Amino acid sequence: MHLPMKLARLSTFLLVAFVFFALGAFRLNNESELTLLMREMFDEAKRVRHAIAAGEEPLFKTDLRAILSAKPSVEVKTNHPDFRPKAEAFLTAADALKSSPIAQRKKAFNNMVDACMACHRTVCPGPMMRIRKLYFKKN
Repeated sequence: MHLPMKLARLSTFLLVAFVFFALGAFRLNNESELTLLMREMFDEAKRVRHAIAAGEEPLFKTDLRAILSAKPSVEVKTNHPDFRPKAEAFLTAADALKSSPIAQRKKAFNNMVDACMACHRTVCPGPMMRIRKLYFKKN
C-alpha cells in the first residue's frame, strides 16, 4: 500500500474517532440530572447484583433518594402522576434489599428491579430492555 493511501486511511480513522468522542462529550454535557442519576443507579445495580451473586453484602454508594429531586430532561416525566409513587416504591424495595437476609437477597434484588420496570413501563420505557438484564434468573 502506498504512503498517501495509508495517510488517507489514518486521517479518516482519526476524524471518525474525533467525531465519536465529540458526540459523547456533547451527550454527557447535555443530559439531565435524572438521566445521569439513572445511569449511575444502573451501574450501581450491576455492582450490587455481582456482590449478591458472590455472597457479599449489597452496598449502595449512590444516594438513591436523589431520584425524588433530580431534574429531568423533560418536566413531564417527574410531573407524571405515577412517577413519585413508583420512585418511592423503588426506594422501599431498595431498603428491603439492604436489610434482607442472605437467603432472600436475590428475590429482594429482583423486587427492586421490578420497581424500576414498573416505573419505566409507565413513565419512560426506553431503558427497559437494559434494565431487564439485571434480573437474577429464577431457579
